[in-house]
Amino acid sequence: RAAATAATTRVGALWLSSRPPPSLASGHAPFLDAVRGHGEGSVRLERDGPRVRLILDNPRRKNAMSGVMMAQLAEAVDALGGCGGEGAHADASVLTLEGSGGAFCAGADLGLAREVLTTPEMGLAMCDFMTAATAAVMELPLLSVCVVDGPAFGGGAELCTAADMRVMSQRASIRFVQSRMGVSTGWGGAERLVRLVGRQSALLLLGTAREVPPPEALRLGLAVASGADAEDALQQVLPELIACPYPGALRAIKRAVARADAPSPEAQLAAREAFGSTGGGGGNRAALGAP
Repeated sequence: RAAATAATTRVGALWLSSRPPPSLASGHAPFLDAVRGHGEGSVRLERDGPRVRLILDNPRRKNAMSGVMMAQLAEAVDALGGCGGEGAHADASVLTLEGSGGAFCAGADLGLAREVLTTPEMGLAMCDFMTAATAAVMELPLLSVCVVDGPAFGGGAELCTAADMRVMSQRASIRFVQSRMGVSTGWGGAERLVRLVGRQSALLLLGTAREVPPPEALRLGLAVASGADAEDALQQVLPELIACPYPGALRAIKRAVARADAPSPEAQLAAREAFGSTGGGGGNRAALGAP
């Protein structure tokens, strides 16, 4: 307990303690204020019966997360009950995380990395926010399904691991490219990947940056279904999830599982330190084409 308390104190901005900030947006206001005017794209919520859709919409950049999208992600997660509240969709059963235009997410927008995340402090602030955001997605009261249609690369691969389960279209792939960008994982994905596929497979995927197509993702337990297209893959799990007549029971089950699988403060601190030691370093700057 003392070690966990010390880790919580040191990280500070990370969403690690049992007393989260009033909201994701307010807990990371300085960072979000600095980036919210940068880039294009949007993050929006749409309601479709018992399903809520969280849609990343920046197709020109394969839904890479710009500054404005990060700010909107905070607002969306807060609206869904990301810091322990019931949220605006208390009667919904399932949340789907989706990308537009034939991709899921390509991580952080490179323009944001080159133009705004130019200091170690800003890099760590982004790491803290996205780690908190993905942890909040994990703990949302809704069961979540990430619909991977096209590439989920880098931070996008980390983001997809925050959902409770993943489905993949035939053209989808998941790829942890961080090692080829000269950086460690910065959105909490390493710990989640170990829990999903085991230490050996996690190190293989992270160390080689290999693409994971649907058959391999199914074999590893990284995905639960695949189909000819995204809708076909989703329909293999969605009808059974929304068929439950008691959404409150699903929420109770989700709370129990989320607590049993809660992020480790020590692991998050180690990931933060690893990202801080590589982000903005020589290899990372060379990969980004920065001077």
